[in-house]
Amino acid sequence: MGFMDIANLHVSCAIRNCEYFELLVPEEPFRFPMKDPYPITNGVAHVPTKPGIGVELDWYAIDRTCVEKMVSKL
Repeated sequence: MGFMDIANLHVSCAIRNCEYFELLVPEEPFRFPMKDPYPITNGVAHVPTKPGIGVELDWYAIDRTCVEKMVSKL
């Protein structure tokens, strides 16, 4: 959910009349697979400034919890 929350934050900030951004709390269980914390300071969400969507993913944790992988050969 966490990574999708960050994508939703980008979309919400692109909407001119959007004034609210909701997160599920407690946030910790929903941050997977992000390494970074939610970009919130004093209750105000900020769009991350890192490249791409703005957060780093924990690929080791993703691989460790993956149940099945599909490899596509083009």
